[in-house]
Amino acid sequence: MAGVSAPVLTSMPRRFSAGSTVSYRRTLPNYPPASWTLKVYLAGALGISATVAEDGADYVVTFSASATTPLPAGAYRFEERVEDASANVYGRGQDPDLDGGMVTVTPNLAAAGAATGAFQLWAEKTVAALEANIYGAASDDVFRFSVGGRTVEIASLKDKMELLRELRIELRSRKSGGPFFRDVQARFSDRPQA
Repeated sequence: MAGVSAPVLTSMPRRFSAGSTVSYRRTLPNYPPASWTLKVYLAGALGISATVAEDGADYVVTFSASATTPLPAGAYRFEERVEDASANVYGRGQDPDLDGGMVTVTPNLAAAGAATGAFQLWAEKTVAALEANIYGAASDDVFRFSVGGRTVEIASLKDKMELLRELRIELRSRKSGGPFFRDVQARFSDRPQA
């Protein structure tokens, strides 16, 4: 649509996906760009810093798409810091006007096309392989998989069916909202208990 632009953010978003440009405008009356330099850092599995430009009385903070692309998904800390010409540095701990906190970086789903199954749960992959083994599509009767660098082998059909049942329960749980939603087997009867 012509004439539509993205909203102008005034603080660091608390969630963004790797590979996206993150930009926001900060007004810090106590630290005008004419006298101060704003620096913004993001640290977690990897660390990056933002490019900060002056725009009148504001700062424009930008983490470029190329800077966020290599970030693995996960929790990161960010912090704004200001520095003057005399090398006085102030961070969030010294001034509540300076922002900082936690940010969640989510996977870059645009990159998923190149990596089949890149965002598929381990349980989903294991269910598919286990079903192929049970229903005869696999070339071997022994089902092998790795967990934490250790290889597990299951030859008994009973054990394979039990693992398949447990994995399906786990997947249903995840799809329904998490570990608090489990199948509960109950039996109701009209007979009074003795």
